[in-house]
Order: sequence, then C-alpha cells, then structure tokens
Amino acid sequence: MCPMRPLSSDSPPHDSRLAGHFRVNRTIAWLRQRFRWPDLITDVTLYRDSCEVCRRSKLCNRKPYGELHMMPIPREPGLSIAMDVTGPFPRDRLRHDGILTVVDRLSKYARFLPCKYYSTAPEMARLLHTGWICGHGVPEDIVIDRDTRFMSAFWTALMQESDTTMKPSSARHPQTDGQTERAHQTAQMMLMLIRPDQKEWVDRLPDIEFAYNTSVHPAIGVTPFELHHDGRKGRIFADLLLPRPADIDAACSPASVRKYRELLTQARANMQKAQVRMQQQANRRRVPCPIRAGDLVRVSAEEFALEQDVSRKLLPKWFGPWSVTAAAGDEPDGPSFVINIPEHMTVHPVFHASKLATYTPAKSDDFPDRRSQDPPSMDGHHEVDRVISDRKYGSKPRQYKSHSKHAIATTLGGFQAQI
Repeated sequence: MCPMRPLSSDSPPHDSRLAGHFRVNRTIAWLRQRFRWPDLITDVTLYRDSCEVCRRSKLCNRKPYGELHMMPIPREPGLSIAMDVTGPFPRDRLRHDGILTVVDRLSKYARFLPCKYYSTAPEMARLLHTGWICGHGVPEDIVIDRDTRFMSAFWTALMQESDTTMKPSSARHPQTDGQTERAHQTAQMMLMLIRPDQKEWVDRLPDIEFAYNTSVHPAIGVTPFELHHDGRKGRIFADLLLPRPADIDAACSPASVRKYRELLTQARANMQKAQVRMQQQANRRRVPCPIRAGDLVRVSAEEFALEQDVSRKLLPKWFGPWSVTAAAGDEPDGPSFVINIPEHMTVHPVFHASKLATYTPAKSDDFPDRRSQDPPSMDGHHEVDRVISDRKYGSKPRQYKSHSKHAIATTLGGFQAQI
C-alpha cells in the first residue's frame, strides 16, 4: 500500500473544511479508525509540520527565542540614562497629563517630570534640558524606545549635535528599556495614595521622587541619592537646606572622596551580581536563538497594524515567510534581526527573536496531491503583494498590473484591476 494515499485529496483528515487542521494526535486517531500502514505516525507528523495553514495560523508552544543579553554597566553616574513617557493621566491646571521618567542607569537616580503626553519632539527636548541636563550634565548615551518623537529627524540631529549616542530598543520590545518601565510601575504604585478625584498627582511627584531616590535600591545596595551625589545621604528637608559646615568640609576631604570611590566600586559589583541573577532567571524560560542571516522566518502578526474592520483574533498568527537580512547588533545570534519585509508594510524592519519563528520550506514532492494552501479568495479578489506597472487611457480609470501575494506569478487578469 502506498503510505501517502490516505493523506491524498480523496480522504483528507487534516486540511479539509470538516477536519479543522487538528494537531498530530487527533489526526492519527481519525486515521486509525480506517487505515493502517507502518509509518503512519511519521507520515502524519511530516504532513502536519509542512501544512502552511497550521504554520501561519497556530501559536508556537516552544520557549521564546533569544536569551537575555544585559547592557554594559556605565563607568560612573551621569554617563548613561534611560528615558520614557507614561500616561495619559488626568490633566492638571497646566494641562500636564504625562510623566517623563529619566533614570541614571548606574546610580538608579530618577526624575519624574510632569509633561504633556502628546508633546512634540522639541517640547520633550526642552523638558529634558531643564529637568535633567541642567542639573546632571549631558549624557554619553540614552536608552529609549522607538517613540516617533525620539526617532524623529529633529531628535536625531539634536543628539548628534550634543555628541550623545541613542540606543533605541527593538520595536515593541519594552524589556530593553526595562529600567524606566520598572520606575514607572513604582511611581504609579505610590500615586495610588492621592485623593479619589485624582487632581493632585502632579503635586505629589516631588515627594514620590524623593522617596524613590532615598530608598535602598536592590541592584546597587545603596540609595540612588547617595551614589548619585558623591556619597551624601538624603536627609530631611530642613537639614538638606541648611547643612552644617562640618558636613561641607567632610564632603570635600580626601577620606570622603576615597569612601565614595569604594562605594562606587561596590555598587558596580552589586549591579554585576544582580545582572547575573537576572540572566539566569530569565534564560530558564528561553532557548538560544537558532536564527542566522539568510534564514527564512515568520513574524508575529502582533507586530503589524490592523486594517479597518479587521479583527486580530481572526488573523493568522504569523506573517511571512521572509528572509533575515542581518543581525541588528554585533552578535550573530541577535537577539534582534533585520527582516526583509515587503516595502508596502510601514513597520520598522528590526524584530526581536521572541517575535520570530523559523521556517523551512516544505518539499513539493512529499505530498504531490496536496490541495492548495493559499488563503481563500475575497469575492474573486486577491491580496496584492506589489504593483508591477500601471497605465491610463483617456478618461478611463487607471489600471494596475500586480503580483498576488499568495501566488508565484499571478496578475489580476492582466490589466483588469481598476481604481
């Protein structure tokens, strides 16, 4: 008996309309009610694994690709910061409805600056200048997400002018900027103590900032205030305004400088230990990334914007396959990669490995009688991959010759697609 016959189009237990594209176990159980052959399990597994509908429409149960890679520890406070905007909140009398959080990556010292959530790039730059740079200097690099304001031409030119390197995260991967995300959570938790009308949250931000900076941070083992301000401890309001002369002299003594250097060394060592613990904990739930440049991958559908009147729940879980152009960083295993997505998709082409799934083309001669795996047509129309050429005669509508997305070489009836 030919082992492929039970899986032909005459008796399709997997990819017919009534079969439902079930997984291997259910398909095997259905077949064993009617057929027997030696390699049944192997054949069904191969058939299901090569099913294009299953590959693009079902979630992967594997651990996500890409082990945790920690960012380098800065040499001293003030050299590297992370920033992000959270909101919107209820507007105050000055129309503030957002918080710009700026965190020093070494000392963990944070500023919570009230802002307008939909501020423009120049307004954000002005707020960063007055709220951080005037008091702490210009940083060497800034870790940011891919907010359109931070990726704009104005912001890019401003960073080049100030000789500051931008370190943007991968698109829709907030773990890169986890420092500010964690600070956001802490600030929002402390804001729960405001009045029920939520009108005083801006007035409480300075208190929250002081409480955050004068509490011991678990990553460095000291308070952010102490490490960021040369070893000085945060004191109560009166003592902070009127320090004693002895404190001023002690802060400038060689012993105080030596003590601060020891504090800085110990803080960096504590941060290194915290990173190791974090890596070990995170990598228990991840696997090394097998993707390399030149491979074919599918991209999670969550990374793309929806068209009008389209439900994400009814979309395929994966789009593609597309080729990997290169790794986004210096490491060959990413964990982010540049994907050769079609030009008409307005999305940043760099994706984290956790958003990707490897793809191996199925051999066409394994199941020659297999039915088409293309999505169903939409009332005779097909999704267009790219427009090849167009023409217009007189007052007639413009006609387009296009390449269908789900065919090797298809035109919509030559020049019959009209707009």
